[in-house]
Amino acid sequence: MSGNVVSDEDYFVIKLHKNLPMNVTKNTHDKIQKLFDKFSYQYDFKWEDVAELFNVKKSRASEIVALLLNSNLIESSIQQNINLKNKKQMLGAVGL
Repeated sequence: MSGNVVSDEDYFVIKLHKNLPMNVTKNTHDKIQKLFDKFSYQYDFKWEDVAELFNVKKSRASEIVALLLNSNLIESSIQQNINLKNKKQMLGAVGL
């Protein structure tokens, strides 16, 4: 490792530019950034939070959440629990 460390915000912006499809509007891009600014990597949010922040209906909020999941910008809480369980099992297998 070269010793370069970026903040969570910088890391998110890099992922945002790298992973989002090119056809996403600037307005949507900016609102995704606001979503991260509000919740960061520390807090869970629901589609209702997306609907409120984006000022859209449930169906559009669900589409935005799907876009974020498919772009690997967020992870579902179900996937987080699976990853945590797998990590614990691996640590147990090596005696840690």
